[in-house]
Amino acid sequence: MGDYQCAFKEEKFVLTSIFQSEFPTLHKNSVLMRYLALLFILLSLGCFTGTRQYADEFPMFDPPVCISEMDGMVYETSGLIYWDDMLWTLNDSGDDPKLYQVDTQTGDVLRTVWIKGADNVDWEELAQDSSYLYIGDIGNNNGDRQDLRIYKVSKSALILSSVDSILAEGMIAYSYPEQTNFQPNNHHNFDCEGFISMGDSLYLFTKNRGDGQTYQYALPKEAGTYDAAYQGRFDVKGTITAADYQASTQQLVLTGYNWDQNPWPFIWVFSDVQGHQFLQGTARRFNLEPHTQIEAICFSSHTHLYLSCEKNNTPEARLYCFSIDEL
Repeated sequence: MGDYQCAFKEEKFVLTSIFQSEFPTLHKNSVLMRYLALLFILLSLGCFTGTRQYADEFPMFDPPVCISEMDGMVYETSGLIYWDDMLWTLNDSGDDPKLYQVDTQTGDVLRTVWIKGADNVDWEELAQDSSYLYIGDIGNNNGDRQDLRIYKVSKSALILSSVDSILAEGMIAYSYPEQTNFQPNNHHNFDCEGFISMGDSLYLFTKNRGDGQTYQYALPKEAGTYDAAYQGRFDVKGTITAADYQASTQQLVLTGYNWDQNPWPFIWVFSDVQGHQFLQGTARRFNLEPHTQIEAICFSSHTHLYLSCEKNNTPEARLYCFSIDEL
């Protein structure tokens, strides 16, 4: 609700100013002025046709199996990968720059590894290839960050069980060339919480607070500073919080949510993906039970997936599993 509470106040100020300029005879405190402003606020936030409409528009998926509550150390789990028969996750902003190895059955934290040379401004996602983990310090809630980056961590160093800290091997710094306004606001399209690894590139799927779509961008995997390359968009009718891709089945999965006093989560599945045209695959959306803020998803096999939700609308962070064949 925090995002929309802030948006409501900001929208009210802007719209009241508009009405005063267009209709100078209306007093700023008049009943008509307030009703007109409220009407436009509700329309702009989608309160009339938003979450409830989408709940009817898309099928409901029976709740995934809740394996367990997660260890209290990962209260704000915001990224997942499955590697070496274990899950790895991280916390959102507010935590130290740490990775956590998590048991797939109990949700217990088995190892904690400090990433030296990295800062956790707003870590949101994990991805991997055969050699590296990629940590996305890519959260941009207010649209004002100019230090977006993705850290590279060597798997060969991380796999050593005796290690409790390792050095980030490189950093991919980037910006969105389309963004020219960095004034803090809650209606922008330059936040991101999901990306995947494929070939020599990373593919980002934005969390659009402005238009409810997701934009696909590409970045090289080599350390350096880049302009993210825009590659297309898709109307997900919500905000995207995580992504993963299974190359063997050519399926992309995106998670996200709409807001209706509490988060209403969903999963998008894009099948028969050709090359890197992920958002042009056959798209299906499934709604999940409300009140869980799903923040991470990953494949563990061709069909099996894990989800995690942060401790926001549930007593503890939780770990779920399901088969994509069930969708």
